[in-house]
Amino acid sequence: MTATTPPPRILPSLGAKIPSLSDRLTSLLNRLQPSPEVLVIFSALIIGGGAGLEVIRKENLKSF
Repeated sequence: MTATTPPPRILPSLGAKIPSLSDRLTSLLNRLQPSPEVLVIFSALIIGGGAGLEVIRKENLKSF
């Protein structure tokens, strides 16, 4: 009686993991190492710009 071993099972590759937006942003910030003041100014510009665009959008909706 001879013992036979089953053929090896090869698992499919999951492929390369696509980095999320959070991972890419963290990597960018770690590479650039901006000062806290730059981050505060950048955040203020984004928030202020978004608020300004919302005001303009609401004003345009009133005129219709």
